[in-house]
Amino acid sequence: MFNSGKAYSQDLRNRVLGAILKGNPKREVADQFGVSLSFTFRIARRFNQIEHCMPLGHHGKRRCLTRQQQEVLARLIRSYPDLYLDEVSCLFEQETGVQLSIPTVRRYINRHNLTRQKILTIAYERDEYKRSQFRRAVSDIDAEMILNVDETSQDKRNPKRTHGYFPKGSRQNHLLDNARIHHSDDLLEMIRDKGGIVMFLPPYSPDLAPIECAFGSMKNWLRRNRDAMSANPKIALYDAAEHVSDHDAKAYFAHCGYSLAGA
Repeated sequence: MFNSGKAYSQDLRNRVLGAILKGNPKREVADQFGVSLSFTFRIARRFNQIEHCMPLGHHGKRRCLTRQQQEVLARLIRSYPDLYLDEVSCLFEQETGVQLSIPTVRRYINRHNLTRQKILTIAYERDEYKRSQFRRAVSDIDAEMILNVDETSQDKRNPKRTHGYFPKGSRQNHLLDNARIHHSDDLLEMIRDKGGIVMFLPPYSPDLAPIECAFGSMKNWLRRNRDAMSANPKIALYDAAEHVSDHDAKAYFAHCGYSLAGA
């Protein structure tokens, strides 16, 4: 049963939003906190629009932080710049015993001209001609016939798998980046012996690799679920991978410019 008789408290709103931001399904969040499913969608949508979860139509008094509290908050942000707002709020409460709403944390960050940034380094060695040639080469290849592989190494404790299931009469295109291990004669021979076609990405072009998008999504999930990673890394990795849906995978291929004709 969910409470439909009065507005939800700000504390409950923060906890609901925090659970949603950690990747939990909205229906499970609604059941866990005893709120309506529509409320979870509404609060997530409102956060995406204005990045806070104050009750609609209500404007409470803004919290004023003491100098000591501001110093604690500043130290947390300096020490853990990759934390999300709800995680900063939780750490602050653990240290001070004071609950901070996400809007309060956001206002502090804005007031001190801090922005959440992602640094993108484009190597000077990137060759736009090679990139355009690559795009033309893959433009007619159905994404379902592309197997994107990222760099890895052989674990000698486990046997290699040398077979996979593909449509009869088809030739799988193996998309690799330019890591040294991918140029191994043994690896290339194994792929070609099975009728596969090897395609290398242009130098310094991770934006053309759909698997990089998937890895980014998995890393985001793992950052938000650090406790799970600490408890059992293997299971946490499986859980992170399961959060990449078929729909997501198709979107990653489309984002990188591949054809989805047969998808």
